[in-house]
Amino acid sequence: MNKCLLTGVLTVIAPGTPLQLLAALLICTAYLLAVFKFSPFTGTRADVTATLTSGSLCVTYLIGFYESTAKHFMKLVVEN
Repeated sequence: MNKCLLTGVLTVIAPGTPLQLLAALLICTAYLLAVFKFSPFTGTRADVTATLTSGSLCVTYLIGFYESTAKHFMKLVVEN
């Protein structure tokens, strides 16, 4: 479900804007919390790996959101 939301739904939500990355960050964070809370995998190592992987993806989206927002606002400042 996570992959479906991150690839399918995000293509429709404001492409190329910071809003798209914010939506991706929210989806990824919800998945991270679900994996952390419910431990859906059979082994502890698999749970830890899934949590770390989801966490790193969240950090990547957070950095992308920051960069996209900064670029978006700089474009607005230059135009005015």
